[in-house]
Amino acid sequence: MINKVTITGVDDSIPPEALFELSQEFPFVEWGLLYSKKLGGKAVPRFPSFFWLTMYGILCEKRTDMSVKTSLHMCGSAVKETFKGFGPAKELVKSYPFIERIQLNTHGEYHQYNMDFCRFLPSEIEYIFQYDGVNTQQLNHAIDEGLTCSALFDLSHGDGVLPEHWPELLSNVNYGYAGGLGPHNLEEQIGLIEQRAGDNTVWIDMETHVRTNEKFDLVKVRQCLEIAQLHIEKRILTAK
Repeated sequence: MINKVTITGVDDSIPPEALFELSQEFPFVEWGLLYSKKLGGKAVPRFPSFFWLTMYGILCEKRTDMSVKTSLHMCGSAVKETFKGFGPAKELVKSYPFIERIQLNTHGEYHQYNMDFCRFLPSEIEYIFQYDGVNTQQLNHAIDEGLTCSALFDLSHGDGVLPEHWPELLSNVNYGYAGGLGPHNLEEQIGLIEQRAGDNTVWIDMETHVRTNEKFDLVKVRQCLEIAQLHIEKRILTAK
C-alpha cells in the first residue's frame, strides 16, 4: 500500500508557498530537496539555494496549523564524506530542523565507508539508502547500529528509467520505489508496485518526469498527486 509520494527536485523557480498549498490539499506528499556541497547553496535547476531553504524553514515555523513532509537528498561529496564519518548531516539537521528524512544518493557508484560513520548521524531522523545492489553493506550496517532506515529501490540509479519489473521487498526496513514514474504511467505503475508491496506500506519517488524542459512543473506534480489520491481513496473504500 502506498502512503507517501515524494516529489524531488524543487528549486528556486517555485515559491515555497506553492508547496504548502499542495501539502494542505495532498497531505501524503513529501518534498525531496536536493543538496550538494559543490554547489555551495547556489540556485540551479533541481537544487534549491540556501536562501530558498531558509524561506522554506521560516514557513514551516509559521504554519503551525499543518505538517509539511520534507526529506533532504544529499548528493556528491556530501555523501562520500558522510560514509567516511565526517559528513554534514548534523549541521544540516541543525540548520534545517524541518528535515524528517535524509536520503544518501549514491547513483550506483560504490562508496567506501568507515565503520563508525553512523555515530556521526543524528539519530532522531530517518535515513534513506538507494538500494541498487551496489551499497548494500552501508544500509545493513546502519540498521545494525540502530538507525531508522529505509531502502529506495531505484534500479536506474536516479536516471528516471522505468524498470522491467519492480523488485521484491526487503524484510527489515521501510520501502520506496523510484525510476521512470510520472503522470504518463503512474496510474498503471501504482497498481504494479502495490502488487509487489502486498500488505506492506511503501512510498514512491518522482523527479525526472515531473519536469518540462528541465523545469520543475507544478502541473505535472498536481497530476501525479491527483492520480495517487484517487488510488488511495479507492483503496480505502475497497477496504471498507
